[in-house]
Amino acid sequence: MLHYYLEEHFDIKTRMMLRKRGNLDHCFLAHGDVIFDPTYRQFIPRVKWFPSFMYVGNAQRLEEHCEMHFWSGASVSPELMDARQVMTDREYAVNKGLFFKKLYDTFH
Repeated sequence: MLHYYLEEHFDIKTRMMLRKRGNLDHCFLAHGDVIFDPTYRQFIPRVKWFPSFMYVGNAQRLEEHCEMHFWSGASVSPELMDARQVMTDREYAVNKGLFFKKLYDTFH
């Protein structure tokens, strides 16, 4: 949904990035060198959280702040980014499942 929101409201086209480290993996959005990560807090103690819930900036700054390398070296995720189709095509949303139908219906 963040991908859809950024594109729809700010004309910011992003790609979903995937970084794997051992048994862990993490997804976030990227637009050039800028990353958008609403879930970065799961990796660090509360005292290191930035004021906003979502990190927007470059990977190097975040990695230095968190003292871990979980963002650089990520690759484009093969996961389908289809929120636009879910939000604009009721039949597609219905076929995708109940959650997506409810999402479509909520916004229409």
